[in-house]
Amino acid sequence: MKKSQTIILIALGLFLSSTVNAPDKTIAEYLNQKEKVYEKLCMEKGLEVWNSYTNPDWSGQDQSKEKFMKFFGDAVLNNNISQWYHNINSIKNDTLRRRVELWHKIVTTAQVNFDPKIIRLQSKLEKKLSHHDYSASVEERKKQRSEIEKLIHLRNEKAKSLGYGNYAYMVLQNTGIDTVWFEKIINLIDLETRQGYVHFLSKINRTQNNVEYADIRPYLIKTDHLTDLNLVKNEEKQQFLEMILNNIGIDMNKLPIRFTFRKLPPGLGGFGDAIEIPNDSRAVARRS
Repeated sequence: MKKSQTIILIALGLFLSSTVNAPDKTIAEYLNQKEKVYEKLCMEKGLEVWNSYTNPDWSGQDQSKEKFMKFFGDAVLNNNISQWYHNINSIKNDTLRRRVELWHKIVTTAQVNFDPKIIRLQSKLEKKLSHHDYSASVEERKKQRSEIEKLIHLRNEKAKSLGYGNYAYMVLQNTGIDTVWFEKIINLIDLETRQGYVHFLSKINRTQNNVEYADIRPYLIKTDHLTDLNLVKNEEKQQFLEMILNNIGIDMNKLPIRFTFRKLPPGLGGFGDAIEIPNDSRAVARRS
């Protein structure tokens, strides 16, 4: 082995040893620095989401994704979190141990969500679905369905490579939701709604084996349009919202929340957007 290679291996070994046995203060300082960067990225993403729905001329939706990919693609970050997590009992401070646990969950799911192939396919589909063309041809719909299935496959394969049963289980287990409880809830929903669903399929001359999205799309559109009933005029919605909050004892003007009303994509009734907790929260409500 060449002398230069030996030096590199020794240096790498010393680096790994130093990260594994790092004192609490070193770990805390490192996480403090990374959390500031991560928080800034999350704030940028929040503003992107807000601008994408409130500014029709804005076109910067994917800028933060590239930054997230770079951030979570940092080999040093991933190595440090992995080493500290697998030696977590050596960390004396309870709060610091919890921070390392949370960071391990974040970087684990990020390996899937910000994998270059996955995030770029997801972004492509998001653009298509946010401006869904209901007059699209059968071939175009088949192509879109194929891309969605490919995204599901890529996510599942990446999650399996990290030791999880599939992508859904990875998300559930890293967000603290018990998979057994979740499956019970899903099975209960299926049991309670199955009779109505089978009856609906019989009305449109379909079965569970041959129903397509195109078969139920008109009914989804019809259901979605029920929310467009103009019970409150658009120009009165802000006043109506303030009245509701005032009647339950909340002064809307004192809340760190910005409200706006926009024409949203089908199926989206509104959403909350936390930019900087607790000082800047925003909400978009649907207008007809």
